[in-house]
Amino acid sequence: MKQARMSRGFSMMEVVVAFAILGLAMLAIVFLPQMSPTTKLPGKKGSLMVAVGGAAALLMAFVLLTTFTFTFEGFDLSSLLFLIAVAGAIVMGWAGWQAFQAEGGKFEVGMSGASSVPPVPGVPPPAAPPSAPSADARPNGDDDQP
Repeated sequence: MKQARMSRGFSMMEVVVAFAILGLAMLAIVFLPQMSPTTKLPGKKGSLMVAVGGAAALLMAFVLLTTFTFTFEGFDLSSLLFLIAVAGAIVMGWAGWQAFQAEGGKFEVGMSGASSVPPVPGVPPPAAPPSAPSADARPNGDDDQP
């Protein structure tokens, strides 16, 4: 069995683990808000998806380009699965881009300046004083009688 060693010194197993972590991160971004509505993501969903999907697509494109001759030299099942993973990474990047554009295209990652803890209720403001009766109102309350 052949063991691929990329030009930078990373093994294919390290790349597979990195891609698996990015894939799990994408699944968490997509499904965590649906399964736990009270959980807040550290940023907008589209921004996180474009970051994770873009990282996965760039990683796999880089690996494909650095191992291009190795991948097609002895094409077997592992080469086919690798190409499927590259296609999956490109789809992750595209889905992240679509979600990012749907949110307006503004990259927002990190917690907002507002506190996630609700504010402590303070003393309510004093009630407004009652208004004085108007000058044209009659004292007996019969305003519609001449």
